[in-house]
Amino acid sequence: MRRSLRIAVPTVVVLGAVLVVMVRTPSNDRVWAEYLAKPASVSLSVSGTQVSFAQVRNYTYDATGPVTKEYVSRTYDIDALTGMRFLMEPFPKNASFGHTLILFDFENAPSIAFSVEARMEAHETYSPYAGLFNEFELSYTWGTEEDFITRRTVFLAHDVYMYDLSLPKDVVQKVFLAFAIETQTLEAHPRFYNTLLHNCTNELARMVNEQTDYKLPWDFSRIFTGTADEYLFNLGFIHGVSFEEVKEAARIRGNERAL
Repeated sequence: MRRSLRIAVPTVVVLGAVLVVMVRTPSNDRVWAEYLAKPASVSLSVSGTQVSFAQVRNYTYDATGPVTKEYVSRTYDIDALTGMRFLMEPFPKNASFGHTLILFDFENAPSIAFSVEARMEAHETYSPYAGLFNEFELSYTWGTEEDFITRRTVFLAHDVYMYDLSLPKDVVQKVFLAFAIETQTLEAHPRFYNTLLHNCTNELARMVNEQTDYKLPWDFSRIFTGTADEYLFNLGFIHGVSFEEVKEAARIRGNERAL
């Protein structure tokens, strides 16, 4: 009897978790954590060469949290794109995991930052385990460079590593435009975040693979996301003599105002 119970109880728990995943549907209508409550609204020109953003997050921070909470509008000409930077924010408790972000640079306008995030409700905190079971919606978040970097280095006191990516202009244009269009899609058709399948890193890789001639081979860095910068270095997208030297040069130390 006891052996049967030892088998039956875990089975019921697993089946219950699977049932929750199957029946829950994604929604944009929840009481969200404040910094994720206003996703950017995106519109494209008829020609498809200009992308306009409303509600681009532009918070300022000190060590205690947000000091000002502002949202701005920005319009970008994709022909003016000059490059893309990759940001790595290792998790302090385990650097094998981290958050990855992108900065798009323009010749005639401020950079804009892009991040794929787990969209948490006001009462939630991030958990990679909860992220396996449709606990969080997927958020395509746009903000200013100042917001995205100082939130991490000043408020959260995390180190951040910033790398220039070696990519042709047309590839950067395709990736930027694809993320803008997908942001529009998520406004009408929300999706769930998933720690393994739809996280900050594999969403970036998926878009590159779908929209460009580059085919990024699957790698464990899509799960162990804190190693994604070394993966890109080994593929030749980040240049340098050694990864250790490049990484040290790319470091923005936590609690140092970088901008």
